[in-house]
Amino acid sequence: MLSESVCLLVVMMVCSPDVAWGYDLFCSPKLWEGHTWTLHITHADQAPQVRETTARVSVDVIGQRYATQETGHNNGQPFSVFYLYYYAANTLYKVEDGRCETFSPLHGNLTQKCVEMPDSHASEYLKEYMGGYNSGVWANGVRGKKDGVGYFYSVAPEGSMPLMEETQGEVNKVPAYTLTNYYNITLGITDPAVFTPPQGCI
Repeated sequence: MLSESVCLLVVMMVCSPDVAWGYDLFCSPKLWEGHTWTLHITHADQAPQVRETTARVSVDVIGQRYATQETGHNNGQPFSVFYLYYYAANTLYKVEDGRCETFSPLHGNLTQKCVEMPDSHASEYLKEYMGGYNSGVWANGVRGKKDGVGYFYSVAPEGSMPLMEETQGEVNKVPAYTLTNYYNITLGITDPAVFTPPQGCI
């Protein structure tokens, strides 16, 4: 599950429709923080595996740092875990149940999430369920399929703030469905100390 919490920010998704539309390129900010709610379902061995996660996320593409405090349920079992992906130091820090672990080398790098938005994109009214049941926002969304996996990605119409991402299809030959809502997103980092490696790991 380590890779799932960062895939939204590292994997670059580019839409490739069959018609020749004009495009605007929407990229997520280089410095931002906020919350995400993710539902991840896989169907392996005929039994669905369900993981529901609420996370506080801090992203620093410039300094190559990504911190996330996650809580939720994995097949009905509660969990709480902190991850610090420190790409500049090639190290992943994990704190769970008071124990700190390090994983190195940490391959790859942290990039902005970018999506090409065609001129004929869909404009939809999305409920911001995690931010308030009575509120909603207009969003620019694009839907397509890549490597056999269908996706829908939406951003705020006035900029590149992510709002929702949905994927469905086979991943490593296992049917999977993932829905992520972004909410309370702000630019910048309120407290840079969130990127400080845990003392127990140093």
